[in-house]
Amino acid sequence: MGRARLPLATLPSPVLLLLLLPPLLLGAGLLGCRGPAPRDVSVFYRYEPKLDGYDVTYPILLSSHTERPAHDFRETRVLWPFGLFRREGRETENRLYPFFSERRRVDRRGFIDYDLAIYPFVWYGTSADEGSYLAILPFGGTLKGFLGKDEIRIAMFPLYAWTRDKEFQSTHILFPFVNFVEGGGYSGFRVFPFYGHYEKVDRDGRPVYERSFALWPFVTWQRNALNSSRPSETLFIFPFYGRIDTPNTHQRTVLWPFFRYSENTRDPWWELRLFWPIGVISRGRDEERTEVWPFYGHKRRHVAIGSEGGYESYESRFFLFPIVRLEEQDSDIRSTTRQWVLPIFWRYEHRYKLEGESSHEWKVWPLVRYKRHRDGRVEVNVLSPLWFEDPEGFERIFDPLFRVYYHEARADGTDVTEAAFGLFQDRETPEESSLALHPFFFVDQTKDESYFRLGILFGLFQYYERGDETSLRFFWLPEWPTFGGGDDGE
Repeated sequence: MGRARLPLATLPSPVLLLLLLPPLLLGAGLLGCRGPAPRDVSVFYRYEPKLDGYDVTYPILLSSHTERPAHDFRETRVLWPFGLFRREGRETENRLYPFFSERRRVDRRGFIDYDLAIYPFVWYGTSADEGSYLAILPFGGTLKGFLGKDEIRIAMFPLYAWTRDKEFQSTHILFPFVNFVEGGGYSGFRVFPFYGHYEKVDRDGRPVYERSFALWPFVTWQRNALNSSRPSETLFIFPFYGRIDTPNTHQRTVLWPFFRYSENTRDPWWELRLFWPIGVISRGRDEERTEVWPFYGHKRRHVAIGSEGGYESYESRFFLFPIVRLEEQDSDIRSTTRQWVLPIFWRYEHRYKLEGESSHEWKVWPLVRYKRHRDGRVEVNVLSPLWFEDPEGFERIFDPLFRVYYHEARADGTDVTEAAFGLFQDRETPEESSLALHPFFFVDQTKDESYFRLGILFGLFQYYERGDETSLRFFWLPEWPTFGGGDDGE
């Protein structure tokens, strides 16, 4: 077997290398040898091979490294969630929140799109389509592609700001008090909070909307969707009276938030709100809702999609919100069930109907977590302080720091047990087995007894057997001396 390689060349900076050097050296003592090897050392270093690469985790440093060579993907997380260094194909992203972020992309034409931010003061970028920009807050400068705008110009913000989105232009003076808009069919102004009026016309010159306010938020009136078949009119005199009318829907509000009634005469559907958000009752052809917050609530919705039996449905209940909550989402493709009895119990279940697979997770917080993955892999954790389904690798980095007990069983026959924050480890695979009690000793061997290794003090001393060959290793240096085995030509 070849020697395992540490991902030193993939680390993004000398600073990160210094941070990770102690656990890397410790891992080198265990991995720098032939044959099977323990893949982690308690909370310091964890190595997990994948079909398309590997994951390395440094829980004590809240850091990890991932390699996927087949997908040209490399990612390092440092003091997660603050530091991220990622490269995927021709795109790189580096960030260290709340101080710094950098992104570099190469488009299909080979041009570079680059953005740099040193929060919240310096913003710089360049691209083939937008050109270059630089802003130093609060003094001034230009931003491009931020906040959904093509271009933003600022000078001593909030004293002055100008934005452009295609033909639409907006000028701010003493933001947000004075504003003027023009271009792209838009026009209007505001002197907040005294008065404001905005209008828009379409390309044919037809009015789209008219929106005004006086002494905001006390008096507002609007006319919307004027160039469509469903125009609407809105009037609100806060908090005494409000109305919204369209050809099919009507809404009346009296002494907000005490009373509001809405109806749709076409579907049909109606809703009554009393002392919002305490009381809500609604009924319709495809949905219903009853809530007496925070004591009880029930919501149901079912929508048909297409003409081939597709659908989406949603149903939820709560009791003494947010303590007890139940949710069910169902469609012709996937169904999801979530249950919470806070702060003690969580349960999630996902069924993937097309693939015939499912995943299941429950947690008695913060004591126990059980998780069955789509591929049949099962995990049990004691302790488990995270309170959410993990979208970003938090479990991989943080869980080992709280791992009093851990068990994992895979469909390929691999079985892993850990205890005492990873100091005790017992690993079984179809080809090999290993046992460790760090830092005192570890033992690993192949099932056919062709290989055996004993290590003491994180591998400071190691003893090997390979067939009739025996060797020793000291201080993580190359193996020496070696006994038996005969000559290669014999």
